[in-house]
Amino acid sequence: MSGFVVFEREAPRDLRAALERAASQLGERVEVSGDGALTLRIGEAELSVTPSAATETDHAEAASRAAACGAAGLDLLARRCARLYRVEQRTGEARTLWVAQAVMALALLGPVMPDDERVIYGVRGARARLTATAGAASSR
Repeated sequence: MSGFVVFEREAPRDLRAALERAASQLGERVEVSGDGALTLRIGEAELSVTPSAATETDHAEAASRAAACGAAGLDLLARRCARLYRVEQRTGEARTLWVAQAVMALALLGPVMPDDERVIYGVRGARARLTATAGAASSR
């Protein structure tokens, strides 16, 4: 399965509540369990969420991606983030990853770096990708 990294711009007082609130704003439902490393359940899918300190390597990767995809400013936003979360999809359909990216970006207000593309995007980009996948699914 695939995954992504999302930077944490502002640490929510209650991460679990912030994720559930963000999911609700997107019309999605997320169940959160665990302490420290978390498990997200979105429908039948399960994702692992592991927090860590953002390193200079992480910030350099954000700058490289921002330059490659023309996302000026997101590298600077990432640089201001001292913490990030690594999210790995354990089970479930591909759309689950788009939901998780949008939920995490909205809850943490930080940029997202997917594993399978050399891009970086923020809340708006994550929401747009989620909306595009919903549109593609409904046109089938």
